[in-house]
Amino acid sequence: MGKNKQEKAIMPSSAGIITTYKCTAECEDCCFNCSRKKTSIMNTQQLIHIIEELISLESVKVIVFTGGEATLLGNTLIEGINYATKNGLATRLVTNGHWASNPVRAEKYVKKLKDAGLKEINFSTGDQHQKYVRVDKVLLGSLMAIEQDIPVSISLETHRFAKFRENDLKSNPIFKKIMDSKNKDLFTYICSS
Repeated sequence: MGKNKQEKAIMPSSAGIITTYKCTAECEDCCFNCSRKKTSIMNTQQLIHIIEELISLESVKVIVFTGGEATLLGNTLIEGINYATKNGLATRLVTNGHWASNPVRAEKYVKKLKDAGLKEINFSTGDQHQKYVRVDKVLLGSLMAIEQDIPVSISLETHRFAKFRENDLKSNPIFKKIMDSKNKDLFTYICSS
């Protein structure tokens, strides 16, 4: 490379915020080593500060709230989504779906997320996750989200020795309700290893 050529900086278009290492699950293969034993959770001031730092980058258009389990932040998460949205950023939530314990609760929580401006939900499931959060919750949360026009993607963690597979997901009665929904085009899933 010649001295006159300037290297172009690569600027991110999306940024993930690990809001906590506390989780409702304790998956053995967790990439962030999250667990129920961890106690540190970001407060509203910390979260807003990070969002402001990301806004200042100008290239960032999407903020992904993840963890651990980001929904454990309660209203702090809602405030963070709302703040990012008001500042022109799209928002995505990565969750294990523990909060979708019944249709009424799931619908109410998804409405709260939507009202704050959330644009997408990503759910994680697989053998490890299901020791703590049944796939029914993931699918119920997915159904409630697409019914409120929020796109959903499920990441099904698979490997050669996985017990829970794609066919198990597709044979679940709630999956069938998703496929019967008028908003089924807002739903996707991927098998990841």
